[in-house]
Amino acid sequence: MAVAALVLVIAGQVHATNVNPFTDLGSAGPSNWQILTLGGCSAGSCDKATTNVTVANFSSVDGNVGVAPSGNLSVVQATDGEVYGNASVYSHGTVGNIYDISGTISQSSATDTLLDNAATAAMKAYNDAAGDSATSVTCSGTGCSTTNIVNPSGAITITGGSGLNVIDLTNLELNSGSESLTLSAPSNGYFVINVSGTFSVGSSSAAGDILVAGGLSQANVLYNVEGTGSAVAFTGSWYGTDVQGIVLAPYRDIALNGATVDGEVISGNLNLTINYSNVDIPEPATLLLLTTGLAGLGLRIRRRS
Repeated sequence: MAVAALVLVIAGQVHATNVNPFTDLGSAGPSNWQILTLGGCSAGSCDKATTNVTVANFSSVDGNVGVAPSGNLSVVQATDGEVYGNASVYSHGTVGNIYDISGTISQSSATDTLLDNAATAAMKAYNDAAGDSATSVTCSGTGCSTTNIVNPSGAITITGGSGLNVIDLTNLELNSGSESLTLSAPSNGYFVINVSGTFSVGSSSAAGDILVAGGLSQANVLYNVEGTGSAVAFTGSWYGTDVQGIVLAPYRDIALNGATVDGEVISGNLNLTINYSNVDIPEPATLLLLTTGLAGLGLRIRRRS
């Protein structure tokens, strides 16, 4: 018999040894960058291969971009790519089309040091999150799971408490268009979602969403994509898919195609591409509460430069 709603309480205990990775994220976090690349990570090192960042096809980055060792930044003017912030590019890298970057463009030894420090902080946060143990949360909605979420039949919500909430998922896939995931916690809560397999949201024919609620800040959500594997893919139609939080994938490509990320995107593999998509500065939790209250009126507040 079909079940309209399923509530699961995960009985795992919060481990005192869990480390809050947001503390170590520091200089790599969304208050400094909306896009950050780490320079081709392998075996814990992020200073070898070239990472190519492409902002094209009516896409925008509403904040700063940092491109680490040997990385290249291409903002495609012919297809209305825009960066509404500063671009910090390692001295060995290249910058294409400076006219669609509204802020300063920095390439110097000081910039190299800044990016090296950010890459180190990002990897520290990555390792912290991967080492944290799953904590007690409540999962509701048909098909809800705290171990493997693959195209549930409807909207699901995972509710955590104050402090650090950690979930370990094999896959996080929301591709059918009939589902969404809401992460809910108080304003002093944090969510770490460790994903060891596929992380994909939306499709060419259907949008998907991962949203925050309950006072949880977009800047306090970390999707920690572990190891190598398929590219992190957020797909929709003209920004239709919305993912709120920080995406950290040191060993994966990231491809946004018709999506909005309210937070930050951090990649250490070879390609980070943005088409028909936005990467925005995360909203303060107080403003998120206001927008939640206005949702019934069909209004949506988005920060634009």
